[in-house]
Amino acid sequence: GWIIEWAYESTPGVPIYAGLKPVPVSATEVARPGYLRLTWPAEIGRTYQVQTTPSLSATGWTNLNFALPATATNIMVDLPIHADAQFFRVIEVE
Repeated sequence: GWIIEWAYESTPGVPIYAGLKPVPVSATEVARPGYLRLTWPAEIGRTYQVQTTPSLSATGWTNLNFALPATATNIMVDLPIHADAQFFRVIEVE
């Protein structure tokens, strides 16, 4: 047999979602006071979800209240900054 893909999570109790595809964010900048702008390459017809966590040692990520269907080859979104420390990531959803 062949192993095609595998995953490892070092934190016990944290699920590994099949098909979770992280997307590299190509640019971040402060769009205006209190807002962070994320930009990433997109594939038209795919949908992307922005997630956040207060700490990289936290046990999970929280979806923001929207998903973004790609209608162009780049997506840009301005996110309000609500905390002193906040981390974001973008995933492609099925």
